[in-house]
Amino acid sequence: MLTFLAKNRKLSKIYLIMIDFDNYFKLLFNDNPAISITTITATLAILTFILTFILKPLLTFIRSYSIDIKVKSALKHKIIALGSEVKYLPPILEMTITNTGKIKRFIKNPHIKTSKKFNGENIFSIGDLRHYYPHPLEPGQQFKVEYDTPTLLSSLSGLSINIKELQSIRIEIQDTTQKKYLSNKVKLSDILTQMKVIEKMSV
Repeated sequence: MLTFLAKNRKLSKIYLIMIDFDNYFKLLFNDNPAISITTITATLAILTFILTFILKPLLTFIRSYSIDIKVKSALKHKIIALGSEVKYLPPILEMTITNTGKIKRFIKNPHIKTSKKFNGENIFSIGDLRHYYPHPLEPGQQFKVEYDTPTLLSSLSGLSINIKELQSIRIEIQDTTQKKYLSNKVKLSDILTQMKVIEKMSV
């Protein structure tokens, strides 16, 4: 048997592991309670050590260097005061990108993702001439872009998108590692309703 194991190294390793487990279970379920308790205590100490000093630091390291970017979109309002006169501007679609990771990232030009496909597509470039892309984003840094909603909807209509068939839109961004991130949904009905409210207030 020993000669056979000597010629088969893999089997010999398995055999030795089995012997170790056999000895371990003998200690764990020993007739002497003191030996069983000591074995359990030693096992818990080893598991605690592995969890605290190996697994937790490893997970922390992986998380700290993982790509973690959040994208949020929301409708905002702007008011301009000209002396005693107040002017209400159309609602703004504000995009906020936050780098919650610990590595600098570079963000590419944002796109609009529609709730429905048009001509087989639902991702459309909306353009942003006010910023340069790829845009650097340091850890913890935020980057905001504002889109005038009438201009945005007009741009989408110019891309053969039937606005009346849209339920919602989302902002999609991509970094230079080609990973994509999506914002929350913004209902088109909310945009149109707020545009009408501002229109009435401006009369």
